[in-house]
Amino acid sequence: MLFTTPGSANFISGVIMYDETIRQEGSRGVLLPRILVEQGIVLGIKVDIGAKPLAGCEGETVREGLDGIA
Repeated sequence: MLFTTPGSANFISGVIMYDETIRQEGSRGVLLPRILVEQGIVLGIKVDIGAKPLAGCEGETVREGLDGIA
């Protein structure tokens, strides 16, 4: 609903989606990435596996998961 709201591209310049979200369709059967691109909204995908504790730094985290990406 947010992506198909008239004028939303005036306030949204980019969207980062999860892997499963990038394959979802809107209510009219159009893929969400296509809806975004047609409005000039930049599309990104979250590629890491999340935050993990940083060794030796109590309470700090680091993002993991980019190692195996070709």
